This record gives sequence, structure tokens and C-alpha cells, in this order.
Amino acid sequence: MRSLEYATGRRQCDDRLCCYFEKRKTRRSLLELTAAQLNDIGVTPEAARAEASKSWFWQ
Repeated sequence: MRSLEYATGRRQCDDRLCCYFEKRKTRRSLLELTAAQLNDIGVTPEAARAEASKSWFWQ
């Protein structure tokens, strides 16, 4: 039973790390878009910078 708890905890940790890296990658990719591209998706350059600078720990 203990190994099942460990495996479940490990899996949850792995899922959180994958989620963190995906969010980080997506947020940083916003910085590579032009103002026109951001406008197409309804995001201002200021909002893109704010989103990209968010801390992974809190968000």
C-alpha cells in the first residue's frame, strides 16, 4: 500500500511540474508575438508582458 501512495504522490508531482513547464513555455511565447498578432488574439502588449512575468509558484 505504501508504494501505491508513493507512486500516486510521484505522479501528482510530475503532473504539476509538466503543468508548470507548459505554462512557462506558453507565457514566454507571448513575448515573441508582434503587437498585431497579440491584437488578433485580443491581448495587449502590456497584458502579454504581465502574463509572461507571472510567478509560477502563485499562478
